[in-house]
Amino acid sequence: MISPSRLLKKRWFVAGLLIALSSVSSASSSYGEVPVLRQTDSAASDLIAALVRAGRFTDAESVCHDTTAANLDPMSDQAAKRVIRLSQISTARQFASGHFDDAATLAASDLVTEMLHSYPEHPRRLFLKSQSLAVRREAARFAVLAAVVSADSANQLAASESLLRATLASRELANEIADERTRLQTQRGPEVLGTLADLLRLEQESLVESVSLALMQTDLLSADPDIAPEPDGIGAATQAEQAADQVLMKLPSGSTARHEIERLKTEAILRAGDRPRAAESYASLAKSLSKPYSATMLALGVRINMASGRLREAGKTLDTFYGDDPDTAPFSVEMDLVRLKYLLANSAANDATTDTSVVVRWIETIGRRNGAYATRRAEAISLSRLQSGGVVRDVDAALVAAQGRDWLRRGDAARAAELLAAAAAADADPDRAIRHAVEAAAAWSSLEDFESAAAILASTTFGHPSGSDAARIHLQSILLHAKAGNGQVAGNRDTLKSLLRNHLQRWPKSSTASGATEWLVKILTAEGDLVAAAEAGSSAEAWQAAYLASAPRESAKFQSRLQKASRSLAADSASYSVYAQTVATIADRDQLPKSLESDSDGFFTAVIQARRTGVIDPSLPTPPSGLSAVAVDALRKRMMADGRESPSLRKSIAAWLDRWSGDADDPIGSAERRLWSGMPDEAIRIIETFLAQSPKAIDRVERAAVMLSQSSDRRAQEVAVEYFDSIAAGVAQASVPWHEAKISAIELLRRMNRMEESSRRAQYILLTVQEIDAPTKRRYQELAKSNATDRESK
Repeated sequence: MISPSRLLKKRWFVAGLLIALSSVSSASSSYGEVPVLRQTDSAASDLIAALVRAGRFTDAESVCHDTTAANLDPMSDQAAKRVIRLSQISTARQFASGHFDDAATLAASDLVTEMLHSYPEHPRRLFLKSQSLAVRREAARFAVLAAVVSADSANQLAASESLLRATLASRELANEIADERTRLQTQRGPEVLGTLADLLRLEQESLVESVSLALMQTDLLSADPDIAPEPDGIGAATQAEQAADQVLMKLPSGSTARHEIERLKTEAILRAGDRPRAAESYASLAKSLSKPYSATMLALGVRINMASGRLREAGKTLDTFYGDDPDTAPFSVEMDLVRLKYLLANSAANDATTDTSVVVRWIETIGRRNGAYATRRAEAISLSRLQSGGVVRDVDAALVAAQGRDWLRRGDAARAAELLAAAAAADADPDRAIRHAVEAAAAWSSLEDFESAAAILASTTFGHPSGSDAARIHLQSILLHAKAGNGQVAGNRDTLKSLLRNHLQRWPKSSTASGATEWLVKILTAEGDLVAAAEAGSSAEAWQAAYLASAPRESAKFQSRLQKASRSLAADSASYSVYAQTVATIADRDQLPKSLESDSDGFFTAVIQARRTGVIDPSLPTPPSGLSAVAVDALRKRMMADGRESPSLRKSIAAWLDRWSGDADDPIGSAERRLWSGMPDEAIRIIETFLAQSPKAIDRVERAAVMLSQSSDRRAQEVAVEYFDSIAAGVAQASVPWHEAKISAIELLRRMNRMEESSRRAQYILLTVQEIDAPTKRRYQELAKSNATDRESK
């Protein structure tokens, strides 16, 4: 293989290669389309530029390396040019790839940054700074384009900030260049004159870029700035026009840079919504230019005609430019994009349901002719029709969806997902919108981006609840969300609960409701929130389980939530049997209905009637054999609570419960019922048997002591004091359980009228225990004084 360095020695080869390359479709001609460019007489530079336009970046880099000396002086012009060329090639490569992230920005500017850092006083430092800024500008343009097609406000804010920084940097560089030109103008010599000419072009390029970047802010603030500028977009366009006016004062009449600024000013006027003035500005500029006009100028004229409703005139200009075969027309990304806008606008004006493949094929052609960045700009144009706030036609959403499927076929799932998601968000037809969302979710899932997949399914189905498969797809979105978070993080569980509740509110009667309910109940139960699980599940057994787990101190709050849930259960005829069983087994007596329909076997109706009236006689039926153990336990706990609250009912409740609730089911409760029936010795026997089964189980002793202490029977109270003493003996002295047991025994002795003993116990603890917290100490002091107080009162 002949090396490029040998071939470059043959001038005829370079010329032939340039001719050949000029016929190759450019993969990146959108990059570097700046109208104020220095023309070079360097064959190597021309060859590199041609290779870049053809997308042959590796070959361009090889030529750049082979046509420069191996041992260049770092401070020389040649060294600076070499670094700048390599940076330009890297930037063009990123443009062709369709991606320009932070890593790409660093890679493209790395050599330039390194040279500026190593040689801050380099004679070509301003040109190096310009190239470094050029990389940042192109990254900002990509950021704007990504933000335009994204609903993420964070992306839009980041793009706006990136644009602003690049705009200010361009102005600062232009001022720095102007200062350097002023300094050099005091010097003489051919080299100085050449440098001054270069600096003048560089300054003008920077000024043009500053206005161009300022104008790009309108893309972020209006979905379609030509046709429907929004207030913020109009403000940005006005600021861009003012920036253009400021730059015009610095440029000589008739210069290429001035003409470009005047074109940008005209575009700013158009984007501000003043179409007549834009047309006047365009006509004035056209008079100062020689024909044929540049493609960029023609494109602006077509846009003004389209914005003014003159589609026929716009079409004539396009027909003249493209002829009968648009694919072979002269390369111009701006004209290609304007033709896309024309195809879409013409279809809308005629209310045509044009085959979307026509537009899709043109977008593909734009990509072939101009590269990946141009394709993204084309897609942004089609997306802007969905985001402009006007009426979205079926063909618009279908067009974007077709583009998405095309990218999926080409293997770019991320791009496909973005476009399909946009189509889903815009399509007014529920079934089509959901279908687009499912396709987008599938694309994101293939990239393991389950969060994005879940989000598009959730938002689309929630926005179109009448879709034939909306409920099922929405539940699938929740499954994807769970997959994204693995269900491990508390925050993710909270989101899952919210999503499931939203699902049940949106589709309460759907076939998915039972599955969503079961899932929600499972999460709440795992978290220990049994009341919330009961509220979600609306089953009698769930409520009964929550009641069994509730503490006495939570009774009022529990009953309030039960009452609220009971109202909805009672209103639903399908849930009436659940309502009857729930209130019969766990509701407070004052919450029981005065009348209700009979349940299937009449048992719960009878229980409700007996509890409400307080007439519990031997004829009251016992729980049916098929009733669950949870229901039986809940009913037993409820009846015991009724007895504690209403002493007059105790004997009848005890008699009824003893018919079906044995000692083994609830020994403490069984013993309490013996007390209610006037059999304290039998109650104590049951408790002693129960405690003997686990002699070290302090919790059993505590339950027995508390229950016996609440009895009015003297023997039961004496045993309770013994049990409290036993508890204190089994825990660490001066611990919280120790103090609770000691105080409980002392207070019980007072109720038994054993005042001296209670006072003596309290005084002994105050004397022998050194460290007692203030509230506990006050309790002992009050109990110690009580004996003296009682004696004085006698």
